Amino acid sequence: MNTSPDLPVARRLGFTLVEVIIAVGVVGVAIASLIGILASTFQQVDDIMQTNAALTSAQGLVTALDNPRIIFKDLTASGGISTNTSTASYLDNTADKPNFDIVYDLLKNADTPANGVWVYVYERKQVISSVEVISSATNTYNLNGNPALVEVVKMTSDNFTPDLAQARNVLGSPMRVRLTLSKLLVGQRVTLDPTTGEPTAATYASGSLPASVDNFALAYLPIVAEFYPHEYESATVFKAATNDQQPVLVQTIVINR
Repeated sequence: MNTSPDLPVARRLGFTLVEVIIAVGVVGVAIASLIGILASTFQQVDDIMQTNAALTSAQGLVTALDNPRIIFKDLTASGGISTNTSTASYLDNTADKPNFDIVYDLLKNADTPANGVWVYVYERKQVISSVEVISSATNTYNLNGNPALVEVVKMTSDNFTPDLAQARNVLGSPMRVRLTLSKLLVGQRVTLDPTTGEPTAATYASGSLPASVDNFALAYLPIVAEFYPHEYESATVFKAATNDQQPVLVQTIVINR
């Protein structure tokens, strides 16, 4: 019989190196997964915000195309904050010219993306009172209590700069919108015979519409509006053939006579 005393069992004073490595790996995987989920969530939130902004802009654009005399043209940032005075430049103020004719003249050649018409749609603070007295020596523009409105502008250069956005009190980022003729025109008899006053037999396939709206046979004009968030890049950049930016919203708009 062995009567020798039992040897003490060695105590474990900590984790082994293998256990530490496994634990660190598990924590690292969990953190990486969490970061991935957060990044995806932030992207989804940004996409939703951009889509909502585009939908708001679409409503303002439809209103402006129904009444194109409210569309501004070639605004400038000079003179500080604009108050939409009578000196503002508008797209077309020709007396007695129908609204449909104004839109038609704007878009009749926009048959391809390269020939598309670019406009900017944005929400801005409207300046009702030009100045507000803060003290006996200081005046400032009253931007706090004034209402916001949606504004549409067509720039000949297709550029909308940060200085112009500041001068117009733009809220958030503007939407850059490309307008083109809709494919719904394909197959339609769009040209009037000046002799008979009836549509010609030829159907539309591509290219510009008749030069004069008087020779346009349809009672409506379908167009496509593509909405892009505008980050104040120049027109040479966003109009380049290599630009692969995708619109956040594409909407077909029908303008009636």
